[in-house]
Amino acid sequence: MIAIIRKNRISFLIGVISVIIVLTFILKAILFITQLPNKKTQVIDKGDITAVSPNTQRKIDIYIIKEGDELWHIAQEKYGDADLWTKIARDNNLTNPNIIHSGNTLKIIY
Repeated sequence: MIAIIRKNRISFLIGVISVIIVLTFILKAILFITQLPNKKTQVIDKGDITAVSPNTQRKIDIYIIKEGDELWHIAQEKYGDADLWTKIARDNNLTNPNIIHSGNTLKIIY
């Protein structure tokens, strides 16, 4: 009889310790998520996304490449100067700026 009581107490203690450990991990995850930096984003026409960097206050558009797009066309649309296609290629670390695929995204940094 005493052996059964001890076994039940040990099982109960293991259960309590397990619950405490799980709750601790959940609490740490919640605290981590709430302490992430708050970035301002908003959806704009044409499916673009704008983000304002909190450190530099530079405006960054995320442009979604459409079928038939070329960097010079995007530069003309976004910057008003087609010659700035090299800036888009540099800002996005494009190894071959002549090859872009629809559905991919580009950072447009102002």
